[in-house]
Amino acid sequence: MTIFAETERLILRRAREQDLEPLLVSWSDAEMTRYTGLKPDIRGFLSALIADMQVKQPGETVPGGPWYQFMVERREDGLLVGDLG
Repeated sequence: MTIFAETERLILRRAREQDLEPLLVSWSDAEMTRYTGLKPDIRGFLSALIADMQVKQPGETVPGGPWYQFMVERREDGLLVGDLG
């Protein structure tokens, strides 16, 4: 697991395939899509995002453009609590 930053409670890490289902919940939430825009194929979009983030380093522009999406994991139990980028 690639860890980019840690606090007492949280871990900022690289995306993994098993993040898809928890991300589907948050990226399908009406309040979140208000800011991110509703994606027509959210499962396909997130699968591609995860695949891109698995091979990309922060600061690189390919694949997927000049951004990086970090996964936020709760240290205590390994629960994915969100993403940021």
